[in-house]
Amino acid sequence: MRILYFTLFSALLLVFTFSVASFGDETPASEQPRRFTNEDLRKYNKPNDFTAPLSKNRPTADKTTASQKRDDTKEKEQWCKRGNHLRKKIEKIQAKLQDLKNKLSEVEEGTKKKKDNNKDKKTQKEIKKMEGLLKDTELEMSDLGAEAQRKGIPPGWPECRFEW
Repeated sequence: MRILYFTLFSALLLVFTFSVASFGDETPASEQPRRFTNEDLRKYNKPNDFTAPLSKNRPTADKTTASQKRDDTKEKEQWCKRGNHLRKKIEKIQAKLQDLKNKLSEVEEGTKKKKDNNKDKKTQKEIKKMEGLLKDTELEMSDLGAEAQRKGIPPGWPECRFEW
């Protein structure tokens, strides 16, 4: 008896579910979005009446004046100088950091005599200082890239790569 009730209840539930689902799709034609077909596109493919004709005096994107090219060259040089300055600064810091690490490793390996621990501590402090300076300079470099991006500068200019 329970099986009969369960089967009957399940069948009614399925019928009700499918009937509600089919009634839910019916929306008035005024609320449905208009769908365009390829025939509609061909039918309405007419020249736009609202476009103004291009004047002969108006410059186009392809034609750039000599002053604009000079400005671009100056701007390229400016961004390249800023990027080169930061890159050279990073290279110097990395070289100094490597020298300090080599110096510290020589003392720790025993190739040099340990005369006093103050030099080791001083070297370690200087290494930490240089690592902090390196992080700051790398942040400056990334800030330069972000600034260039905000100003609409092509990504290669701070790295002195001007080919597109």
